[in-house]
Amino acid sequence: MTLLKSINIITDFFRPERAAHYRPTRKSVDIIRAVVGTDTSRATAIIASYGTGKSIAALVGSLIVEADPKKMKVIPKVIERLTALDPALASEIEMRRKGRKKGLVITLSGYVNDLPGTLSHAVNGPGAETLQNALEHLGAALQKPRIDRIAIIWDEFGRHLEHLVSIGAAEELAVVQDLAEWAPRRRRSRATLTLLLHQEFQRYAGRLGQIDQGAWRKIEGRFDALRVLDDSDEILSFVAEVVEELRPASSQKQVPASTLKAVKDLGLFPFLPRGAPLRDFLTSALPIMPAVLHLLPRIAGRIGQSERTILDFINDTVFDTGLDDAITIENLYVYFSVAMRADTAPGGTYRRHVEIESARSRCRDALEREIIAAAALAQLGGTDNRTRVGKDDLASFMRAGSIHSPQRIVDGINALLERKLLLHRHLTDDISVWHGADIDIRSLAAEAAESLRATTRISGGGGEILLV
Repeated sequence: MTLLKSINIITDFFRPERAAHYRPTRKSVDIIRAVVGTDTSRATAIIASYGTGKSIAALVGSLIVEADPKKMKVIPKVIERLTALDPALASEIEMRRKGRKKGLVITLSGYVNDLPGTLSHAVNGPGAETLQNALEHLGAALQKPRIDRIAIIWDEFGRHLEHLVSIGAAEELAVVQDLAEWAPRRRRSRATLTLLLHQEFQRYAGRLGQIDQGAWRKIEGRFDALRVLDDSDEILSFVAEVVEELRPASSQKQVPASTLKAVKDLGLFPFLPRGAPLRDFLTSALPIMPAVLHLLPRIAGRIGQSERTILDFINDTVFDTGLDDAITIENLYVYFSVAMRADTAPGGTYRRHVEIESARSRCRDALEREIIAAAALAQLGGTDNRTRVGKDDLASFMRAGSIHSPQRIVDGINALLERKLLLHRHLTDDISVWHGADIDIRSLAAEAAESLRATTRISGGGGEILLV
């Protein structure tokens, strides 16, 4: 089995089986609602980072709008998954699947040179010189029997914005504004316009002057913004669900009692009741160890592409190695090691990776190397700031994320502390990885270059001006 890693709205609209990979989260359900038009909003800007699943949710919404019986064959599985999260939406989709009404879907991606002409051709029109002509063609298409709505989905809209800025044609965005004003005014037939972006409008307009930026703010105001944030508990449930689907019914694997205690000691997975629900959830995710399950979305969000990287991890570890071998903290570190080494931007993990590798090279065995990896990954914590990890916390992380016995773990931590490969600040109970005496020339040079770019000196006849 291979999990779907990415979606292309234009090409995958004709491959509806790809929608079967959709696993709903609270935010992604809002994307479906925006495309279908079940809420009051008709013009929506979806703002989400790479790999957060916005495109596949938009694909599901487009299939629901079109309501093509052949394509809708994958929808019952989606409805089944939606029922627990949003029963009202699931019921509405089921009614549309069984009904006679159909819809039109127009998919766009990236920079669109001739928006009026593209919209007109999408509904088999003769082309259009102005947006008003194109809207007339869209209106005519909506008059056809049994057509009750139209959805315009514009993926990678940020590329369109970037191109307008690069060619100095920011005023052309007014055409998008007119389209955003047209969609909510439809009464007889519903129309929605959904833009998919990776960041806010104004982030793309940073190089424009104040007047142009003010105009962009007015255009942005025509859209309701939907910011897709981290649904980490739902992502974890998704990972456990996918792994459980692969496990043979005869499997008798259970989470060891010492591992379960370590999870409770750390307070992981607070969205689950303690006791049987927690135990059953962790068992469903095996062979992924609980500490790995906890750290995976946090590490993927910091040095990867969120859900997309998580799917890659599942494909490359669980599926490729099978369901018999435990996926441990060592597996997690090795998998992300290359990405950490390549993360050389200011605030990146490159320097941390140098420190970890330096310490691991001085370890005596596999257990010690995994303890160093556990300390480092636990410190990352999914944020830009270093997270404090106590001595007992580190032991618990190892018990919840490795196959070594609790006593061996304690002995290994003590050995690393004795040799100063791990440092323990007793006053704050804070464990850190030995930094070593090596000078990270590459990182220091990158930071110096960044400082020079931020500060420019202009020398002239009367003296020197410092621009910061």
